[in-house]
Amino acid sequence: MGIKDTWGKIKSSFVKSSSSEGGGVSFLQGKIPPSGKGKRELLENLRDCPVLYAVVNKIAENVANIPYKIYVIRKGGKAQKIHIKDILNKQTLKLILKQENPEEIKEHPLIDLLTFGNEFMNGKEIIMLTQIYLDLVGEAFWLLERNKAGVPIAIYPIPPTWVSRIPSPEYPFYQIDYYERKEIVKDDVIMFRKLNIANPYSRGVGIGETLGDEIDTDEFASEHTKAWFYNRARPDILIAVDGLKREDVQRLEVDWVSKTSGFWKWFKPYFINRNVQVHQLSQQFEGQSVIELRRFERDFIIQTYGVPPEILGIIENSNRATIEASDYIFSKRVIEPRIDYLRAVIQTKLIPQFDDRLIIDFETPALADKEFILNVAKNAYWALTIDEWREMMDKEPLPEDQGKFFMTPYNLVPSLNFGNSQTIQSEEKKIIKKSLSEDNVYELLEALDEWHIAYKVHPVYKKIIEELGQKALNEFGPGLSFNLLDPAVVQFLDEQAGIYITLVKDINETTLKELRETLIEGVRAGEGINKLADRIEAVFGDAKGYRAERIARTEVMRASNLAHYSAFSQAGIEEHEWVATRDDRVRDSHFEADGQIVKVGEPFILGSGARALYPGDPSLPPKESINCRCTVAVVIKGESFLDTEEKRKAYWWDKEMKRTKYDRLFINATRRAFQEQQNELLRKLRELGRG
Repeated sequence: MGIKDTWGKIKSSFVKSSSSEGGGVSFLQGKIPPSGKGKRELLENLRDCPVLYAVVNKIAENVANIPYKIYVIRKGGKAQKIHIKDILNKQTLKLILKQENPEEIKEHPLIDLLTFGNEFMNGKEIIMLTQIYLDLVGEAFWLLERNKAGVPIAIYPIPPTWVSRIPSPEYPFYQIDYYERKEIVKDDVIMFRKLNIANPYSRGVGIGETLGDEIDTDEFASEHTKAWFYNRARPDILIAVDGLKREDVQRLEVDWVSKTSGFWKWFKPYFINRNVQVHQLSQQFEGQSVIELRRFERDFIIQTYGVPPEILGIIENSNRATIEASDYIFSKRVIEPRIDYLRAVIQTKLIPQFDDRLIIDFETPALADKEFILNVAKNAYWALTIDEWREMMDKEPLPEDQGKFFMTPYNLVPSLNFGNSQTIQSEEKKIIKKSLSEDNVYELLEALDEWHIAYKVHPVYKKIIEELGQKALNEFGPGLSFNLLDPAVVQFLDEQAGIYITLVKDINETTLKELRETLIEGVRAGEGINKLADRIEAVFGDAKGYRAERIARTEVMRASNLAHYSAFSQAGIEEHEWVATRDDRVRDSHFEADGQIVKVGEPFILGSGARALYPGDPSLPPKESINCRCTVAVVIKGESFLDTEEKRKAYWWDKEMKRTKYDRLFINATRRAFQEQQNELLRKLRELGRG
């Protein structure tokens, strides 16, 4: 028999004997002292040890609160599969995500699964419960519910004590014992486990199990203290009277209490014609050492888990420095390793059931050394923008790029750097005094190039189409990736660049006219460079306002509907229908097309007679496309899923809301483009002013 065959049999025996609860191969000889608590007893009696519960609950809460993100890396429009060894190595993954410009997936069945969990608990509660199981007994199990297509649609965490047997080569099932015995195929269960050092092929072992004796000791100390109050309690005063019968003693007790009880009866004398002896007893807890014992066990438990005492509010030996450092230690040494373990299991066991090209990552919870960062920032204050300073103060960024300014040295004058362009500093404005001629105005306006805007917004077109196209594909099932190189998409991007330039030229004509009029007016009034610069800024202030918003509303809608049109085509959808805007601003010609069903690739016929492959089709005349907010919906075998007005309105509103964030993205891109034009004109103005 070869070495390979021998090892195979040994391995099989390890796994087989380790599959049941408590089973396993023992490499130790002699007797092993029993642990204080088993898995079942530890879980059922967790409430009897408040310190342990507080520790594992605090850890689980923080683990569950760390947001996760799903990424895909695309090259040439195609999703790439990254080697699993690179994904599981946290440092390598961090480098890949930094270099490869990954796309974050915002909507996907996997995200829904991890967010909503099941009908009894959400995803955050499932992560929290899973972490508690791992920290206590070293095991956690997820039972997966699947739809008819075999895709997981719900996660049910199973208490480890319900799992009486795990799979082995001869028995590929999980055995669940709860009310009745069930056998679950191993592929329908995900197992999380902390290795048993004595037998790594057996069931897991948790930190809570290793603390069995400490938990028992703390529980016994608590019971001892409780018993003292119940069974060792004594009265404060003992009164003895010679020669009284039982009924006389009872009457004396009633009379004594009635005449001496209450605030207003303090220090009043009590007269009696008998020899009375009054003895005052002292109450003293004899088990003071029990308090120290419980404090020792408390500290031992939290230190075993590596949790700083300040995290649990134990600050009798703390100062401000240790309190601030506790958050960093807790996040870096306790939370981050646990999150990374969960990430690894989900990546290797759950994600392949959807699409093995997806990457899951959690935001690193470790806090930065605030004192160090602040000291560096103080020494290089000019290296941070206003928004970065506001972030250090936990304040929101300023709107519309107002916080992108740097505070430059010497006089701390704000300056704004867009690419290689420059802005005129107030110091320079004070120096430049020369006036311009009308010929200089025309020379200056030659610097107004509409391609500034095209270069800024074209990448936004691409982002909107790709993201919304992928969201549309996600509705048809997992594993579909939107192809940005689809000929229809490529043609749109190429043509739209030209169409957009035409639109921008029209807008630029308005801007040019306003600039020409205001600058010539300023030149004729004998204004210097400073005043002329103010006039330029005023004109571009309007351009960056309502004009940028007008552009965004039309172009985002156009790109959104192209994304849906292309997604339907890529998914093999044969028909779709026109869904008109559901408010009083809808065009009559568009409302007449509501519910019209055509084959994907064939035009809709609007009420005006215009033809469009989708709402906002670039071939439509401006009166039929500008500010249009209609959309399209899938049709299967000639039947619409939107068969009621409520459904149509809900569908349209959902698409409208998803476009909203892209409106802001497009507006910002357009404003940045206008800002570059403004900066270029100001730079040219400064050159002309200097002669």
